[in-house]
Amino acid sequence: MRILVTGGTGALGRALVNHLVKDQMVERLCVLSRDEHKVRALADQYQEPHPLRWFVGDIRDRERLRLACQGVDAVIHAAALKRIDSVVNESTELDKTNVQGTLNVLHAALECKVRKVLFISSDKACMPTNAYGCSKMMAEHHTVGFNAYSMPRGMACSVVRYGNVFGSTGSILHIWRKALAEGKPMPLTDERMTRFHLTLAQAVEFCLSSLMRMTGGEIFVPRLPAIKLEDLA
Repeated sequence: MRILVTGGTGALGRALVNHLVKDQMVERLCVLSRDEHKVRALADQYQEPHPLRWFVGDIRDRERLRLACQGVDAVIHAAALKRIDSVVNESTELDKTNVQGTLNVLHAALECKVRKVLFISSDKACMPTNAYGCSKMMAEHHTVGFNAYSMPRGMACSVVRYGNVFGSTGSILHIWRKALAEGKPMPLTDERMTRFHLTLAQAVEFCLSSLMRMTGGEIFVPRLPAIKLEDLA
């Protein structure tokens, strides 16, 4: 199988690459990231021979996506803007990456005769209360709805929607550890807040099992425990 991972140098992307590079069923593993430094750092972790192919590029660039999708069987689309505190007033940037970028992935994959596209969403897409959640909700709608065009041409599109990944880039654990290291109080907006949590290994397993099971149009949602942030702290 030949797989492309967008956002391949993010926390989930790196974990997916580390898992898939060891899978003998994976003939080619393409990684797309807009950060050339992270691409180089990730590439240096693996010795030849390996199935990896590297693409420095942005999902806002459909032409670059077409090149990355050539000869690929499946796309795991994990690239996104996700730091809510950083993009709270950046709805136009969220639209360009999370919404239009997802459409670019879908169109490029269809043009390259990819068989499966799995979009990695967020629990914040359900009844969204901020611009990030709205962008993920729209990307979900675009992905599921795209089956009307892609299924007749042999491409299935589905969604994975899960909660917060322990230790992922920008997660609350990193924020708290940094505060403690600097002798500052651990920030907590409201002690009543809860989050659905899973580990990075669980996220990888759920994504890959969904990729294998998908037939097009599904939104896969795992059953996760809700954890009070006060207890987590």
